[in-house]
Amino acid sequence: MRRSRRQRLIWIVEIAGLALLSADLVLYFAVLRPVQTLVATEQRSYFDLRRRLHVAELRVDRLIRSQRSLPDADDKLGAFKRDHVPSRRRAFSQAHRLVSKVGEESGIQISSVGYHLDPARGDPLERLGIEIQAVGPFTGLLKFAHGLETASEFMLIREFNFQPGEGGVLALFLVADLYLAP
Repeated sequence: MRRSRRQRLIWIVEIAGLALLSADLVLYFAVLRPVQTLVATEQRSYFDLRRRLHVAELRVDRLIRSQRSLPDADDKLGAFKRDHVPSRRRAFSQAHRLVSKVGEESGIQISSVGYHLDPARGDPLERLGIEIQAVGPFTGLLKFAHGLETASEFMLIREFNFQPGEGGVLALFLVADLYLAP
């Protein structure tokens, strides 16, 4: 009987061992593995958030440094607008004076000047389009275009075409934009 008792005890220990092994496997796949996956996902999320935070901090530092390097940018921008950008009320007369003055200094003859306001909104400055037709010698026409472009008013030449004229002179068709304060 001793032998059957021993076999029964071994059989009970084996079943208990298999039960513990199967409980261990169930706990591993049902609890531990999902928790490990969740922890790994959270760690990745954490490290990604830390990286994005670091990038954002670098961007903030760069913006603070640029703001410190340009402490009076608003004052300079206001001075530029005040000194070089005419108001809409004075724009037509100032543009006419500028075109006439530069034309006289260049020694050319202005045939026609046309003005039109650009209706586009949303920009910080408005544009007054100027179309000029002039005749004269080549050097005078170049001097005229250069004078307009380098004037103290904020003007941009958009189109510049030469056409042959009569008697050794050239004709110039020039389109420019004069920027105005709204």
